[in-house]
Amino acid sequence: MNAMIQLSETYTYEGHKNWETGKRRTAQKKIKTGDTVKITFLGASEEHIRVNRFNGSWDVYEDIPVIGENYYFEVVVNDKHSYYGKYADDRYTDSSIGTGGVVYKSNHESIGEEQVRLAFSRFKEWLTNGADKNNYWHGIYKKTEFPEKIAYGMPGEEVVAPVAETVWKVGEIIEEGDGVFMFDGIRYEVFKDYVFIDDNRKAISALKVLPLKGDVYAGKVTIPESVSYHRRKLSVTKVDYNAFNNCPELTEVEVSKTVTSFPSISGSPKVERVTVAEGNPYYRSLDGILYGQERFGGRVKGAYTELLYYPAAHPGEHFVFPEFVESISDHAFSACQMLKSVVLSDKVTHIPNGTFRNCINLESITWGTGLRAIWDKAFENCTALKSIVFTDSIEDVSSNAFRGCTNLSSVTFAKGKYFDLETLPGDCFPWGKNAFALDGIYYAPHKEINRKGDALLAVIDFPEDAQDRTAFTDVTTVRIPARVEHYGFIYEVSDCRSSFSQFPSLKRLDLPATIKKVDIAKIENLQEVVVDKANTEFSSEDGILFNKEKTVLLSCPRGRDVKKYVIPSGVEKIAEEAFCGQPYIEEIVFPDSTTVIGKRAFASCSSLHQVHLGKSLKKIGIESFAYTAIERFVLPPDARFVQQNTWDGKTPFYGSSD
Repeated sequence: MNAMIQLSETYTYEGHKNWETGKRRTAQKKIKTGDTVKITFLGASEEHIRVNRFNGSWDVYEDIPVIGENYYFEVVVNDKHSYYGKYADDRYTDSSIGTGGVVYKSNHESIGEEQVRLAFSRFKEWLTNGADKNNYWHGIYKKTEFPEKIAYGMPGEEVVAPVAETVWKVGEIIEEGDGVFMFDGIRYEVFKDYVFIDDNRKAISALKVLPLKGDVYAGKVTIPESVSYHRRKLSVTKVDYNAFNNCPELTEVEVSKTVTSFPSISGSPKVERVTVAEGNPYYRSLDGILYGQERFGGRVKGAYTELLYYPAAHPGEHFVFPEFVESISDHAFSACQMLKSVVLSDKVTHIPNGTFRNCINLESITWGTGLRAIWDKAFENCTALKSIVFTDSIEDVSSNAFRGCTNLSSVTFAKGKYFDLETLPGDCFPWGKNAFALDGIYYAPHKEINRKGDALLAVIDFPEDAQDRTAFTDVTTVRIPARVEHYGFIYEVSDCRSSFSQFPSLKRLDLPATIKKVDIAKIENLQEVVVDKANTEFSSEDGILFNKEKTVLLSCPRGRDVKKYVIPSGVEKIAEEAFCGQPYIEEIVFPDSTTVIGKRAFASCSSLHQVHLGKSLKKIGIESFAYTAIERFVLPPDARFVQQNTWDGKTPFYGSSD
């Protein structure tokens, strides 16, 4: 079909009656009963989409590829309010329903007149029923919310909704419809606001300042207290979040005392000041800088404790926070061009996201005594910053806080506190991020930090080509320290995963309270491990490693010369490879509390030939007794063997005598 189908109809709208309330419904409250409605078909399109449908054959919901048909209409109410309408449907082949979603292959080249008329009828019916089932498939939109380029014709014709060109004069009301209008160079929308009268919350009609349509604000903008609209004097109480964003020639905004909601401004590089009229209970300005209430606290009239916005082109080079400021809004100083130095007040506890982002001339920042945290990208791309000194009060710094600060050459941390600032140059870390040896133990710094902000160390194996590796043949006991000082910096030791091959005679390993991860399986001759009682993750008994509650037996030292071992009562689980490769154990006695034996828990225990299982055992892992000397095994009644997902024929006794 090469020509557009022309359909148009005018009728009086009668909304579908709601029998519960006795009232008639409106179409999204835009069309009311008694309105004269003219519907004109604009165009249609079809596209491949996927729709989630229930597949009865398989009893599942699945995405099925279909052809989506979209029909677009212009809806004019009472000859002056214009909207765009949309009706959509989807089409299947018989073979695509209930068969797992066969791809629809259509030779359907266009949408025919019969389909258009059916869609027209359904759209009108949908309006009449009061938009009762509005969703993605049906809709009616304001003209400002719907794209001018509506659809494609049938097929291939581009359909563009007609847009009337309007020229207005300053001071005249220029009506857009639906309560949106221009007056004196400012665009407004009527909306429902709320006020408190005698402690009672009351809804009122008020005005919100909107972004300009097809243009942006420039020069100085003065927001009035009120505007007369349709013989009503409406207060201007709100400014849209994007109203003054990305206005390249905007220089100043004056805020009236009636405004109760004014956002920060971004992307407007020439704004020099924001001034607030005397008597505004929620905002104030000093020297063109905007202050207001704390965002996350209760709004208290006259309490201007948050710095909301420092204009991008403010002429000041040095800024000292007023003492009354307790918090800063996100991005408050973003892209300030002239700012060179800042001194925070002692009441400010954190610098939020993007606060000084792209302040390319900022050279120095002086923290207040109350500062505790610096959040994400707070100083991103502050290329003039050359040094940072962190005070002891600072407890948390985002790893991206100083991203793009390419000229930083000096960073000083408070003793015992380290922040993982990955984006800083390597020479900003005078102690180094590399591993180091101390008293024969090899340490590697972690990237992670604990809740207190301490830098963490892991005890690891020496690399094969290490120059400072020395053999300590006479050492039989190694005590891992809780903290290590290196180049004047204090680390916390949190991880131990070394084989300690530099201590060939090692018999005992003492672990501190700070250890959170440990692996002793690689220590060949170790006879016992002892854990500090203050450790919150691990414990030890009779030289064997347990979790803190002693419900899981984690590891038995490979050099522990014990022929019979009675597992303590209360142990519920034997961890994977807990005894793997232990050459001395001949007999194991389980308590009734044990329910699980992990995979390879006793594998390669070559001397093990007697096992006494408890009554509560439920699961025996794969290869848990592989390559042992077991000849007889009595299972409790509820025990079962646990196989891996793809069984390869290996049993708990693979390679054993049984």
